[in-house]
Amino acid sequence: MDEETKKLIVENYALNKDNNEMLHKLMVFQKWNNIAKIISWSFIILTSIGAMYFIQQNLGSLIGAYTGGAGVSDIGNITKTLGDSSSNMTDLLKSLNN
Repeated sequence: MDEETKKLIVENYALNKDNNEMLHKLMVFQKWNNIAKIISWSFIILTSIGAMYFIQQNLGSLIGAYTGGAGVSDIGNITKTLGDSSSNMTDLLKSLNN
């Protein structure tokens, strides 16, 4: 082998070695970046779930106050109560008229 070819091979080897080191650094960086993304999304999701757990009672009372405290299942009970009170009211009005 002549000197020029040998010099080119040595340069190529050095460049390949540097390239390989950079690729390894990029792979390590990408792995840590993926781990950081998983941790940050886990933190966001768990914080949201925890916040909903702690404000669930306040949110339930707020929704109850907004809807008037009556749910769909309570409508039947309300109509029965109104029916009973209306008969009491008519009795009261009849007694007042007499």
